[in-house]
Amino acid sequence: MKSTNELIAHAYETYCDRLTGFFQCRINDEETSRDLTQEVFMRLLEYSRYIYESQLENFIYTIARNLVNDYLRRYYVRREYDRYYQDYMPVADNSMENSVIAGDLERFEAECVSSLPRQRAAVYRLKRYEELSAREIADRLGMSVRTVENHYYMGLRQVREVMSECI
Repeated sequence: MKSTNELIAHAYETYCDRLTGFFQCRINDEETSRDLTQEVFMRLLEYSRYIYESQLENFIYTIARNLVNDYLRRYYVRREYDRYYQDYMPVADNSMENSVIAGDLERFEAECVSSLPRQRAAVYRLKRYEELSAREIADRLGMSVRTVENHYYMGLRQVREVMSECI
């Protein structure tokens, strides 16, 4: 008689491709199908004390059916939520109050940027406001791309820290 781990290993060799196909037919996503197949065998390891060789195939497909049902249920709920969100949530609010708040935030950000070291502030402005790439900024300022990236991320972090403390 085989041990439980040997049964699961043999089942993996036997059913892995079939299960992936089973999931692929139902959800039409190869990567997720492979993930769900792995999940079946992880659950088998969790339920190892309930495994009997004569019922192993039925147990595998019961787990697989439950996993695909759960996956599809979550998928459709998420899709409905996204559809609802797109249909009923306002895209933009142009109220005077929001315009004032946005203007205040922009001025505060500009103050934070002006307190940065000179090169870091220059990199931040070029990246954030002129939307230049790191390569373009490096060419314009005569720096390496890596230095530009470091200056930008350090500046961004500093600006966020100051703004989050004050807001």
